[in-house]
Amino acid sequence: MTFVDSSAFIAQLDQDEANHRDAKRLWNVLLDSNEELLSTNYVVVETYAVLQRKLGMDGVVAFSTNLLPLVEL
Repeated sequence: MTFVDSSAFIAQLDQDEANHRDAKRLWNVLLDSNEELLSTNYVVVETYAVLQRKLGMDGVVAFSTNLLPLVEL
């Protein structure tokens, strides 16, 4: 089981983040290994707020559609 914090979600979606490449690579490794991903509602709210500020609604939609369904809350 791996806990996913907002910084991991944000780095995955924001190409300007210093850890973007590493976050994408690690995300794929975790998905390929069928690792159970866990987060909290608090992390989700924080992620929405930061993504909306940094990437606008496109970032929020990408998070909601592509990443959030893969994580257990």
